[in-house]
Amino acid sequence: HDRSSVAAHWLNAIGLLLGLLTGALVLGWIDGKPPLRLVFLIHYLGAALVLVAIFTHLTRHAMSAGTGLLPKRLGVLRDLIGELCEYAGLFGPEGAVLRLPWPRAIRQPIARYLRALLGYQPDHADKYLATEQTLSYPLWALLIGVIVVTGLLKVLRYLYPLPSPLVASATAIHDLATIGIAVMLLVHLLPLLLVPANWPLLLSMFRTSVPRSYAQKRHPAWYQRLEARRRATSTVEQPREESVTQAAGARAGD
Repeated sequence: HDRSSVAAHWLNAIGLLLGLLTGALVLGWIDGKPPLRLVFLIHYLGAALVLVAIFTHLTRHAMSAGTGLLPKRLGVLRDLIGELCEYAGLFGPEGAVLRLPWPRAIRQPIARYLRALLGYQPDHADKYLATEQTLSYPLWALLIGVIVVTGLLKVLRYLYPLPSPLVASATAIHDLATIGIAVMLLVHLLPLLLVPANWPLLLSMFRTSVPRSYAQKRHPAWYQRLEARRRATSTVEQPREESVTQAAGARAGD
């Protein structure tokens, strides 16, 4: 990840956590009676951080034409089933939750059947996993979009008289989206925390990179593309260096 992606990720995470905590206080889901003015101030601060993260993310991907997180083929559904089976340990303990050790006599026949049926091969992922493309990113985009739109409607009522049914509907949907985000946050963290093979991905949100050995093993298609790009860059730069050296030699001869 580049630094802008990491910054947007953590701005969004902090903003959502502030919004969830203060929203739970307002709705009485958790005990506590802090000053209501302070609660709403923190809530709106969290909303502002989420908006900054959204605009940073959208601007960056619009400028770079980045669509890697969007599924582009139906085969991603096959990969999704394969990855979920891998988390269950059916392809071995390496990519399983807590390295779940299924007996070989049970998992190997199932794994052979799944490979034949789905054509799925573990450790053949591109940069983004199928679970990210189908379960994580679209649902996050939907929930955050809903909570932002309904939140803006709830704020607009203080600036412009909106119909009461509209405000009531926006409030109800906002609260439901809050529950959805809390559930998604849990679903988002569990594969990272419980699957040891995914721990480098978690660390990458702090370090901005993953080890070369991890990328080569778990994301070979992405690694091969990066290596091809690196070799192409080296091939282009080498003639330039030779031209500079020749020019310097000719100038020295003069």
